[in-house]
Amino acid sequence: MRHDPSPEAQSEGPPAHEVIAEEMRVLFARRLITPAKVARELGWTDNYISRRLTGKVPFDVNDLAALADLLTALRSGRLGRSQ
Repeated sequence: MRHDPSPEAQSEGPPAHEVIAEEMRVLFARRLITPAKVARELGWTDNYISRRLTGKVPFDVNDLAALADLLTALRSGRLGRSQ
């Protein structure tokens, strides 16, 4: 299926930032890490992560890069799993 960048095609389904927020919530749940731990590890406030995970504010590229680094570190065991 080809990507259709038209406004009509973009309006189908939820906005991309809401889909990303949902995927992050699922990923955190699968990895058994809490948003509070993510916020603490990245130096973010609970409000900062909460607003992004609820889709009220989109994650930006820097947020996603930081999350990728954190999740990689957790997966490799470089950071503890304690909540």
